[in-house]
Amino acid sequence: MSNPSVSILELLRRVRAIAQNGLAYSEGYFDRERYQELYDLSTEGVATLSGVEPSVLFIPDDDKTGYATPKVGSRGALFRGNEVLLVRERNDDRWALPGGWVDVNDSPSEAIAKEFIQETGLTVRPYHLCKIVDGGKRNRLSLHHVYTLIFLCEYLEGELTPSYETTEVRYFPIDQLPELSISRTSPEYIATAWAHYQNHVVEAEFD
Repeated sequence: MSNPSVSILELLRRVRAIAQNGLAYSEGYFDRERYQELYDLSTEGVATLSGVEPSVLFIPDDDKTGYATPKVGSRGALFRGNEVLLVRERNDDRWALPGGWVDVNDSPSEAIAKEFIQETGLTVRPYHLCKIVDGGKRNRLSLHHVYTLIFLCEYLEGELTPSYETTEVRYFPIDQLPELSISRTSPEYIATAWAHYQNHVVEAEFD
């Protein structure tokens, strides 16, 4: 059975996206006024369910943001024997695969390579897309509808070095994982990447 709070959050995110689209494309004053009210109300609802301040979610100049679409993130799996590299996130003190949001003008693989340097001190080559995860189908509370791309990475050079985003960088045995930062990396992500790494799976999974 799905979590009722998640279902309500999904509905509010959808209303918010429709309102944003209306603000982007509607020219009529009264239509825009109604879309703005829908946007404000749905944003308040998303903030309440997510436990954040509404000001964090409001987008300035909504009429210039364009059509609302899911956000895109990427995570990279680097294996050493039967161990996987994880970083301890500074903001929640839990562990995750290196990665984050894909910046404008970066391809997903470029984003992963950049995140590895920033979070681990390592230079890697993303060489295989394992899975595209639709966060909306994972029955979890989230501020955004997110697609996460999971890549296998090859080590090139560098020494393990934490950053302003991470407090530790360590390899862990696949069967002895630490407490994960679930909003960033679920056990499913690591299990999928490990299966692709071990079995040389060619086809990427999706949804």
